[in-house]
Amino acid sequence: MATVGDIRFLAEETAQPAFAYEWDHVGLQAGDPKQTVTRVLLALDVTRAVIEEAKAQNCGMILSHHPLLFRPITSASLECAEGEMLSLLYRYSIALYCAHTSLDAAPGGVNDALCDLLELSDITLLSPYEAGDTTVACGRMGTLPYLMNGEELLDFVKKKTGAHTLLHGGLAGHVFRTLALSTGAAGEEGLHSPADVFLTGEMKYHTALEMRRIGKAFLAAGHFQTENPVCAFWAKHLQKRADMLQYNVTFLVSQVNTDPFDT
Repeated sequence: MATVGDIRFLAEETAQPAFAYEWDHVGLQAGDPKQTVTRVLLALDVTRAVIEEAKAQNCGMILSHHPLLFRPITSASLECAEGEMLSLLYRYSIALYCAHTSLDAAPGGVNDALCDLLELSDITLLSPYEAGDTTVACGRMGTLPYLMNGEELLDFVKKKTGAHTLLHGGLAGHVFRTLALSTGAAGEEGLHSPADVFLTGEMKYHTALEMRRIGKAFLAAGHFQTENPVCAFWAKHLQKRADMLQYNVTFLVSQVNTDPFDT
């Protein structure tokens, strides 16, 4: 048998808290570390629908990328979203662990999941920084599986990520072999990348203007679309580790679409 604390330990083998930005809030946000669990649900976000899904699947724990408790709150009453979610979690005896920038930066985390999805090779770190004795980064650079023109690259990224539409600039008239990426809302990381093109989830207007000024090609495929692949990617790794330790735990991937944008 495994406990919430055991699953937290497994999660932190990859998403080490030291990797997280200092403004971030990662870790166990609800639940009892001593509670036993046999099923764990991995999700990008914590919503009522995700919590209800965990209950329906008999999961005693949720591992999410985006934290439920991110900004300071002054009340946990049922009149606020955080209070409602916490109430449900405790009512259903479901623990919650959140790995945000700790999983973004981690080897085997969010950015590597997207690299795997896009079949990149020769992967290196983009804008690395030191976290304890480990060099990490919330971005990657790599080589595309084949040379692509702008139209081919758009089709490739759409197919791989499931994005219906992509914001993009500077693709026309060029061919692309190398790609830099940083998932979620991380556009500025690509400004000084030596790669042929930069991919992120969402990009600010003025960052896009600067990209065009310096002649850098870019794609913005959606926050959800660039980060959600980590759920299945991480679940596979966690399942392998749990099986090695002979934990009687099954890791499930949420089927709830939490993308707030209609397509």
